[in-house]
Amino acid sequence: APETAAAWPRFVWLAIGVIAAVIIAFGGRVGGTNLLGWTCIGALFLAAGVTVYFALSHDWFDASAGKFAPIQEAGRMIQLYRPSLAFPDDINANVAGGALAALLPLGFAGLLWAASRDRPGALPFVLAFFVGVILLLLLIAGLLGLVLTASRGAWLGTAAGIVVGAIVYSRAKRKAWPVWLDIILLVVAFGALVAVFWAAVFVPGFDRYLGSVGAAGGSAIGRAQLWREMLALAGDYPFTGVGFGATMMAHASYALLTHVGYITHAHNLFLQIAVEAGLPALLAFLALLLVALWGIMRAPVQLFARVRRGPVRQAQRILRARLPFRVGAAAALTALVVH
Repeated sequence: APETAAAWPRFVWLAIGVIAAVIIAFGGRVGGTNLLGWTCIGALFLAAGVTVYFALSHDWFDASAGKFAPIQEAGRMIQLYRPSLAFPDDINANVAGGALAALLPLGFAGLLWAASRDRPGALPFVLAFFVGVILLLLLIAGLLGLVLTASRGAWLGTAAGIVVGAIVYSRAKRKAWPVWLDIILLVVAFGALVAVFWAAVFVPGFDRYLGSVGAAGGSAIGRAQLWREMLALAGDYPFTGVGFGATMMAHASYALLTHVGYITHAHNLFLQIAVEAGLPALLAFLALLLVALWGIMRAPVQLFARVRRGPVRQAQRILRARLPFRVGAAAALTALVVH
């Protein structure tokens, strides 16, 4: 990376994410559903925190801040009555929307886990009721925050996550689900993403459905045009990428032929990984996604196969206890990828 000061924070966040994923995965195996449940409740609190920060720091009177008049008007009312606090930075609406789209399905899974009466160490009914009300209010706050972001990508990702979550839920009710059907679902899901991207880049006129990306100087650049330019950058640095945090100057210098930075992100997660970290990193990320989704979809079959010589009721109990986490994880991953 040419700018190590910008690269190190990204590397640290990536390392923290990988370490957290490993701890949660193996902790879920050793500690059962409790660690998963508390992790998902933590995601719910984090979603509420993102909502509060976004509502208190966002400039709702900026002309470019609103895409829908009623939402922007509601935001202006919040800005008129919110306390005057100094925040280090404003969260971009699309960033906040993407975070909420990924966190809320996990938070919903945590809510279902907390409300379950079958889990070990369940709270007394009265206390569980008040805890459930608090968690439900946090979930509603996160949903309101998702609406306030007016991020169409986050809304679309959330809708896609709900659909995939419903498929995973219905999948869990069928023990004899054939493996070829799981393969078809994964191929169709990733094929749809690739088809939309290919149409945006190569089909004339399709890019008008994607809208534009705001940038410096009040001007804007179309998403499809930006993706074409980022594809060229990824082709120039296929093995190493341009380096973490170097997208802005590499894009400005080699795509726009200017010394003035223009935009910091490809507005496409897969392209961003390819541009900054290279094609091997993109393949690794795709492998992580495929392995995660495959594990989520095949978990019921694997579990029943593992206990086929033991009591079936034990497998059914484990499936019921962990089903909210599988549904929430599938919905969160889908929301993230689609957005």
